[in-house]
Amino acid sequence: MSITSPFASGDEDVLLVVELLPFVSPFLLLLVALVLTVRLVRARLRGAPATAGALVLAAVGAAFAASCAYVTGSVAGPGSAWITDRKWCRANGWFQAETLDRTTFPMSAHCAPGGDELVPAWVNPVLVTGSLVAAVALAAGLAAHLRARAGRTEYAGRRD
Repeated sequence: MSITSPFASGDEDVLLVVELLPFVSPFLLLLVALVLTVRLVRARLRGAPATAGALVLAAVGAAFAASCAYVTGSVAGPGSAWITDRKWCRANGWFQAETLDRTTFPMSAHCAPGGDELVPAWVNPVLVTGSLVAAVALAAGLAAHLRARAGRTEYAGRRD
């Protein structure tokens, strides 16, 4: 009798990518922030106003902070499928714990019953604040870009 995987051929790779995606997102956001910073500095050196670019850069920075907070909260405890909750709790001294109680929002993880909170206290405020600041800054950046574009179009239409 052979034991077969419950996944079809190649599904393990897809699951690994999905599981590693939260760990990769801060690096992608950092790369975007660096590219935007370089573009913003070049635009400022040419004398262009930087309102929309600065707001979008602020949005990416806030999203980076929220992404880092999410990764920190998601790896509290085992945080992955590589080690089971039961093994992790027992390895960390919670011998009576059978499971790891985890909630997505607010992020929380503790070995049940009665274990200490594993997610740092700063994770949820940074996650919420970073997400809100990113959304507001992105909307403000888009509005500033559209106002500037409308102004350029109006100015271009006045040429005689």
